[in-house]
Amino acid sequence: MTPTGVRDDLRGYVLDHITHPAGVMVTDETGFLKKGTKSAGV
Repeated sequence: MTPTGVRDDLRGYVLDHITHPAGVMVTDETGFLKKGTKSAGV
């Protein structure tokens, strides 16, 4: 599944299950490119 497909599936789930008339959902890409052997998770 592509990242776009995952995003679309998640959006559909949220709209079906976790909506509220005054609700707001904010997503943020907090990742960063790997730099050498010191990056977290390397």
